[in-house]
Amino acid sequence: MECKMWLDLSRVVLSSPMADSKSGTSYKNMSLAFLSACETGKGDQGIQDEAMHLAAALMFTGFSGIVATLWEINDDDGPKVSGAFYEHLFRDCDPKTAPPILPDLSKAAEALHIAVIKLRKEPGTSFKRWVPFVHFGL
Repeated sequence: MECKMWLDLSRVVLSSPMADSKSGTSYKNMSLAFLSACETGKGDQGIQDEAMHLAAALMFTGFSGIVATLWEINDDDGPKVSGAFYEHLFRDCDPKTAPPILPDLSKAAEALHIAVIKLRKEPGTSFKRWVPFVHFGL
């Protein structure tokens, strides 16, 4: 298993996704991101006084909650954890009601906790598979 993502932060322009200046579109509901790739919440040892990683960059642009990973994850674990995460987060939702019952995004950390517990219960799951998943923000 090899996970790589290269970001040259000197070339990445971080701007707020909450409003698109070109189209005038507002993205007020963009408050939660689930990053199921490897090391999306890991900083760079070369610049230890900086706390910028992909998850922090998204928080900087306006997201209030991010699920990320601190190191490599098993290829099958990303979909398992994200599936269980969203299953828990949307368990009480009903888009057909008026007004629609939407997920409570303040429960994202709880949903991640439940998803990680589900992964931990799989036979033979070492801590290295479930520990990398973290929640940043609210």
